[in-house]
Amino acid sequence: MIEDLLNQTITVAKRTGNDGKGHYTYGTPKEYRARVEHKPRLVRTSSGDGLTNRFEKVSNARIFVDRTASVEIGDQIILPDGSVPIILLVAPQYDLDGQLAYWRVDV
Repeated sequence: MIEDLLNQTITVAKRTGNDGKGHYTYGTPKEYRARVEHKPRLVRTSSGDGLTNRFEKVSNARIFVDRTASVEIGDQIILPDGSVPIILLVAPQYDLDGQLAYWRVDV
């Protein structure tokens, strides 16, 4: 059902480590089907102040990514327009049968 809406392509490179100078290193990029919606939203990230363990941040876009994708916070994501935003939140979305339907990524 959602597959019909995933009419764009994003590129994801998994974070593999650190280069020793404070910069992340990334693996081989892979392309995935996705849908990018540019709309500011307030999201609660999983890292925070220790008391609530949450920060509220403004997401500039929400990306719906095919369930076969592997996306985590810290990975590099390249949008169809060539921009490389920071991943704020990755949340699995399930269908009515409890199966993974797609990933929701806020950047």
